[in-house]
Amino acid sequence: EAEARAEMERLNEDVRLRAMRARAHEARERLLAAISLAFDYAARGAMALLSDDPRTLATLVGAVVACVGGAFFAREAAVLARNLAEAYFGRPRLVRETSRIRAARFRHVQAAADAVAAEEAGFLDGVVLPADLRRRLVQLANATRNAKANRSPFRHMLLHGPPGTGKTLVAKRLAKATGLEYALMSGGDVGPLGPEGVTALHSLFRWSRTSSKGVLVFIDEAEAFLASRSNGRLTEHMRNALNAFLYQTGSPTSHFVLVLATNRASDLDEAVLDRTDEELYVGLPDLAARRHLVELYYDLYLRKLQRRGGRLAAVLRFLGGRPAPLDVGPGVDDAATLGAVAEQTEGFSGRAIEKLFVAVQSIAYGNDGRLDAATLRSVVDHKVREHARKRHM
Repeated sequence: EAEARAEMERLNEDVRLRAMRARAHEARERLLAAISLAFDYAARGAMALLSDDPRTLATLVGAVVACVGGAFFAREAAVLARNLAEAYFGRPRLVRETSRIRAARFRHVQAAADAVAAEEAGFLDGVVLPADLRRRLVQLANATRNAKANRSPFRHMLLHGPPGTGKTLVAKRLAKATGLEYALMSGGDVGPLGPEGVTALHSLFRWSRTSSKGVLVFIDEAEAFLASRSNGRLTEHMRNALNAFLYQTGSPTSHFVLVLATNRASDLDEAVLDRTDEELYVGLPDLAARRHLVELYYDLYLRKLQRRGGRLAAVLRFLGGRPAPLDVGPGVDDAATLGAVAEQTEGFSGRAIEKLFVAVQSIAYGNDGRLDAATLRSVVDHKVREHARKRHM
């Protein structure tokens, strides 16, 4: 009985296989017939066109060419219109901030403001820098202004040093002192664009060339997309973006000044370093500079908020939406206390010192608006230890 069932299964399997082969053969025959019919119709149509009036064939070919050409022209015209609109009315996607104003009613105001800024000798007022670096920046501002007046090629710059030392602020002040417009971008914005990064870079430099005044193009975190090609970590898109940048900056120009800022100048590609004419190191503030910064930020975040003027002043401050006043105890704002803060903050950048006083202000508001010398010392000690831990991370 078992052998009979096995024999029956084999017979049924053979029947199923023959049925499947028959269906596959039938489907193949239908497909071949359809293909043959399609080619037959195409051949008849071609023969009809060739045997008929030649003008019919010429008209058909002309229509096809016109459609293809029209589609290509429409696409290119749309790209050109977008680029022109972006250059004259908008800004490239890579630009995070710009001083450029295109509205006609603002041009005379902007020109007058730039003229005043260009004549100011103290364009670095409020910026704490070493004396030798300040002198070099003044010289570069004068040289750039003269190059613009004489239509000579601009000199590109590299600002490097630890984070938080004021490189972005220096670039903005430099642009205003020279009468140039400025455009700020971050090198970290190029990578996420992928294959569109090349187009975005070309758009940025094309936009900068449309300015009649010249543009200072400031690239922060330049190492993010201008890293050395020898490290082997560049993706294809980043390598293409680097090549696009090198292409746009390969020749002297009087249209834009390039200012690169980086915390790791050694990571930049050799060809990128070759594009820069001036190298400026913006280092951490020394003791004298830290004293200046401590005084500056104490005044900004604490001294201006000290309680003065009694109840009437408090009511006016409340109605005006101003911050609540602070009760600052004795010994907080004397020279010895602030001098000690400057000495303790060795290795701090200007940004770190500012954040320290923001923390002091926050602690004071959390203590019902009161600040004494012991609290100030406690916050400073905590921030110094925190800074030391970060440096060893």
